[in-house]
Amino acid sequence: MYKYFLALKYLIARRITLASLLVTTLGVMVMLIVVSVITGYKIKVEEVLRGNTADLIIGDIHGRPIEEYEDKLRKISSVKGVEAAAPYIEQGVLVAYGNKEYKWCMLKGIDPAYEMKIGKFREYVEGSLDVAKEFKTTHGGEPPVILGKSLLTVAGVEAGQSVDITAPQISENENAPLRTMSFQIIGFTRSGRYDIDNMECYVPLTVAQEMLGLKRGKQVTHIKVQVKNQRNLTNVKFAVAEALAVADFTDGGGASGTKFLRQGRDLDEKKDVFGDYYIFTWRDEKRNELYAVDKDRNILIFLVAFIIIGAGFVTLAILVMMVFEKRKDIGILKAVGCPWYGTVAVFLLMGLLIGAAGSLLGWGAGALAIDNINEIAKVVEKISGKRVFAAEVYGFDKIPAYTDPLAVLIILSATIGVSLVSSVAAAIRAATVDPVQTLRYE
Repeated sequence: MYKYFLALKYLIARRITLASLLVTTLGVMVMLIVVSVITGYKIKVEEVLRGNTADLIIGDIHGRPIEEYEDKLRKISSVKGVEAAAPYIEQGVLVAYGNKEYKWCMLKGIDPAYEMKIGKFREYVEGSLDVAKEFKTTHGGEPPVILGKSLLTVAGVEAGQSVDITAPQISENENAPLRTMSFQIIGFTRSGRYDIDNMECYVPLTVAQEMLGLKRGKQVTHIKVQVKNQRNLTNVKFAVAEALAVADFTDGGGASGTKFLRQGRDLDEKKDVFGDYYIFTWRDEKRNELYAVDKDRNILIFLVAFIIIGAGFVTLAILVMMVFEKRKDIGILKAVGCPWYGTVAVFLLMGLLIGAAGSLLGWGAGALAIDNINEIAKVVEKISGKRVFAAEVYGFDKIPAYTDPLAVLIILSATIGVSLVSSVAAAIRAATVDPVQTLRYE
């Protein structure tokens, strides 16, 4: 019992131990904030990227339109593991808001009857807009368009106004003419990711077919597929290829009648080609971005971990110094019969208490900061006059944060472990104190 009493007494009596406690607390707090923010960022990126596209994307490797897409949709929908499939058209266009602003963006022609079953388009549309109903009618003689919230930056852009969209015809003829149509804005989408809301607009599928010179009800540029279970994504991809009759894998993995190959577009991205079609997952499409997020997360955690290691060195220095200050006390303890492991236990307990107390305080401070991270950022911006979080750089309109319980447990355990290890040198030094030499002149 005396071990706990002495460890607590020495810690309370010496204010310098507060330095170690403070550094440990700050280390845990910063570590939790960084890990939570970067984890939240990763989760948000994956959520938005998947929600804005689909689990599988099918297109023609030569850039030609997909013919008779409704028949292909029926075949794809019959595949086990497929939740939904939707046709869409994708084409780069120029959006003009009067003569005030011109913006390049990606036009997407969609059919709400299919699109609402894929991704999170319904959630991204602002307000209670009935997209299916609005896309079936014209507005003042103009077809409807839904713009990404950040697409046009001119003040005063709102629903009911008109924009002109200019697009090239989808044709093998390189000299195909451009076509310009006027659209009426009926709403906006907000995915929460700036680079997506800054470059997309949605129009009815039939209007996109007419504008781009595609056969109405016959041709689209892509088909997207939603899978029930992400774990079966690869198996479903091959099953979809087989259902489209562009590949047959029933003979043990070899293709019969058509070839299958994995074609590399660059070192970090690959797509699977089946005959004239490519099929890739949303992770394949966003491979580079997801890879960068993972690497950034690992680098930040590695760098911030040095704060906790630094706290361990502070604890080590303070406890070793305390051994020299308490040589008389240690000598008396040994003189009255305290075994060597008793003195060792006192200093190990001091390290353990510093680590545990610092971890708990850092956990509480970190949790409080994480819950109010965006408010803290605003205060810092007002004080410093500089932006803390730029939406156009990071892609989100606010700082994302997610606290992973396992990460918290690992950080707290590691901190306590570092403090405990840091106290070993002081404990060994205390165990080697000779009571005779220490008390000779007392």
